[in-house]
Amino acid sequence: MQLPRLKHCTFIAQQGGRPTLAVVGGKYFEVELEKGEVDLLFRSRRYFDGAHTLEDAVQGLNLCEEDVLSLMKEYTSSGFLWQKDQRELIPMGEFLEKLGRVSESWNAQLGYHKLFQWLESGRGGAELFLGLILETYHYVASAPLHISSAIRHAETEDARFLLSAYLADEYDHAKLLLETLGRMGTASEKVRASIPTSGTQALINLLLRIGESSSLEYAAAMSFVEAKSEHAKRALESVRKMTIGFGFSPDACAPLLSHMIADLELGHQGLLEELLQGKELISRSDADRVVNTLHELKHGFELFHDQILSYYTGPSNCIPRKALDFGSIG
Repeated sequence: MQLPRLKHCTFIAQQGGRPTLAVVGGKYFEVELEKGEVDLLFRSRRYFDGAHTLEDAVQGLNLCEEDVLSLMKEYTSSGFLWQKDQRELIPMGEFLEKLGRVSESWNAQLGYHKLFQWLESGRGGAELFLGLILETYHYVASAPLHISSAIRHAETEDARFLLSAYLADEYDHAKLLLETLGRMGTASEKVRASIPTSGTQALINLLLRIGESSSLEYAAAMSFVEAKSEHAKRALESVRKMTIGFGFSPDACAPLLSHMIADLELGHQGLLEELLQGKELISRSDADRVVNTLHELKHGFELFHDQILSYYTGPSNCIPRKALDFGSIG
């Protein structure tokens, strides 16, 4: 028997005895589980992919057939099962609404990353917070590169004009991160000479590739990464608390906060809607490409956060990260 495929979903194990979260289609569900069942829930997801059989799940999950079928029944009654959409054209309103809902959900999920849990609890020390700002500098400093690439590869004059205006707004925001780092005790020349982690570089390379690939996908990507008003208040307050909590001057992150506020006021989260203005339908193939691009971008940010946590909690690692030269290898 072939097991059905689940909709794209994410399970989030929360700390402090709080319920596990199941996220499906941008909607959050609390899942009450007994001890030991959380691991089973996470492992079961791989078997409900439309390619595995009941026998695969029985063997892989070490359950009897009756328990696997009971699990399938739970997924079905909760509305987790995927159903193929046969339409070749999607109404634009439906596309933007669903994409906006899922993008908001994926952005929220990034906030559950262990990096932010450590920072908010004070774990990792001031070096970890400084590392987040350093890598954010490299990420923000890359904006002129990938926006320019997207302009060069734009398919239409409208897209080129829209992205050129975006570049005019974004090209010099890295200086605000440099000023922040200076207030945190790291001189500008050291920041400029430093090199990003491989996770940061991978994220930058991904944005460059998206810009070369498609104006539609790039506009969707930029709408995804730009600040959202619903998350901004919490992010601003969190940065303020961490700045003081890790022993930096209360105004150290003021330039960074002004960058976040400016992005909100510029409204770049609506870039995709601007690009698609006046269009009533989008092809299924274009919609699929956008969704897959945003999913890859979400994982790109997860890797970005993974590497910050890994590098800046290493007690022997140089901060800022230095480039090697030939003489340094002995």
